[in-house]
Amino acid sequence: MLPERSHRDPVVLREDPLAPWATGLAGRLDRLGFEVALVPDEAELRGQLARCEGPQAVLLNVGLGAHELGDSLATVADASHRQDLTVLAIGDEPSPPTREQLRRAGVTLSAFGSLDDPMLRFQVNRAFLAARHAGPARRERRAPLDWAVGVHFGTHHLTTRLYSLSRRGAFLEMVRPPTDGTELELDLPLPQGPARVGSQVVHSNPPGHRRWRRAPIGVGIRFEALRDETAARIDAVVTERCAAMLL
Repeated sequence: MLPERSHRDPVVLREDPLAPWATGLAGRLDRLGFEVALVPDEAELRGQLARCEGPQAVLLNVGLGAHELGDSLATVADASHRQDLTVLAIGDEPSPPTREQLRRAGVTLSAFGSLDDPMLRFQVNRAFLAARHAGPARRERRAPLDWAVGVHFGTHHLTTRLYSLSRRGAFLEMVRPPTDGTELELDLPLPQGPARVGSQVVHSNPPGHRRWRRAPIGVGIRFEALRDETAARIDAVVTERCAAMLL
């Protein structure tokens, strides 16, 4: 399910524009609703950061090599007077020295390895959230997922996709979202066996009237009377998934 394209947040992708990996990633970001600038060198990166106003996510490929990576980090640091820039480190799993280089430069978000679209969109959105609020705006940890889940409300029984999960609730992709306050039962395919949990719709993102333009069409739900054992299993899933997203 692709986002509406009335507004497209700017993503700067620092990568060799001729590399198939880079052009493929740029195409995926475009389909997910972002405005992508693929920049080949530091001069273009510097110019792009100077030209664009407002929050930006800078996707930096750690496979550029130590010298080019250092130059790119320095270019972003030169724009540190802007509080609306956030770097997301991408590419293959880096070596320990490269991880340390990124940490010293203040990079905290990562998306390494083979990324599915939900995780890619989630992490880029997270970078924009950090750029706007100088840090995550929510206290609970959330993890991107792409699970098929059963949803039951009233006389409706359907299967949809779960976009993100936390101990407190989840976001479900739904073409025809139910209204706020609707009571739902959700079948979560957790490790060690499925669990049915009660929940309530706390906000909806319907087509044509979207409150969150970068989120999928669907609903945010809050879990109700979650059993301790189920909460612990959700925590384990979120912890494991989040480990791949932070340096």
